[in-house]
Amino acid sequence: MAEERLVDDDKDRKYRIRINDDGEEELELADYAEEPEGSVPEYGFEEDERQSESELAQREEAASRRALDLLRKAEALGEEGQTDYAIVTLDSARRQCERIGGIYPLGIKLLTGGFTGLSRLDEVAELTPKLKEHCSPAERREVFAALAPVCEREIAEQEGKNRELAEENEQKKAERRIRFKARLNRAAIAFACAAVPFVIFMCAGIGFATVMRSDLSGAYMAATIAMFALAAAAFVLSAAFARPLAKYARRMRRNEDDNSTALGRSLIKGRERADKLRQIYSDIECSDE
Repeated sequence: MAEERLVDDDKDRKYRIRINDDGEEELELADYAEEPEGSVPEYGFEEDERQSESELAQREEAASRRALDLLRKAEALGEEGQTDYAIVTLDSARRQCERIGGIYPLGIKLLTGGFTGLSRLDEVAELTPKLKEHCSPAERREVFAALAPVCEREIAEQEGKNRELAEENEQKKAERRIRFKARLNRAAIAFACAAVPFVIFMCAGIGFATVMRSDLSGAYMAATIAMFALAAAAFVLSAAFARPLAKYARRMRRNEDDNSTALGRSLIKGRERADKLRQIYSDIECSDE
């Protein structure tokens, strides 16, 4: 398509630099007699848009056909017991066209071993929200009837395990809390025994320093030096005792964090699994139909 640029040659005439199909520039007089002032030339955008929409519809239709072919192939593979290959084929079908509703019930069936278990929980949780978007009420009712009992059983079992883990975790926390608190108290007493004298000696030294020049005998100067020396010694002890105080204070905080122990992390994972199970149950529930 030729490229055009306008050149303002003088007040009365305008020329157009036109690049022809050979890539060479040509100068020609611009004629706007048929175009009202301020108008924008039309370049067939509407026609291109219609063509683009038509091409898009054709591509979507072709993708839908490929997805349906892959869906039928996945069904056949599932019936032959080749579950992993069937799941991979379904993923390909989903990438082709995710609006095909049959993909999701079949995927859930394959991932749950024929609606018998939820060992592949994360993958199932990825598919169940799509049921409400792309599946018919009949398909959703079929999935709910088959999977709801499994979810209810798994939720009950997981919540029972979580209660046992929570009780054991709290018991261990309480035992550690008593031990850490006793050590924290001892560290706090030791720190106070050094910090309080530091404050006293520092204040005394400052007090003597303000009046030491008024005493010609030098007693106040000696007292000032002694107080600051004692304050320095107390400061060193305070710094030494602050370390165990901070350590046990940190252990007290970490003791309350479930992520700090293997038992606590197991409890967190159990609660997350129970939440996912409840979310799956909510996704497949079709009481509103």
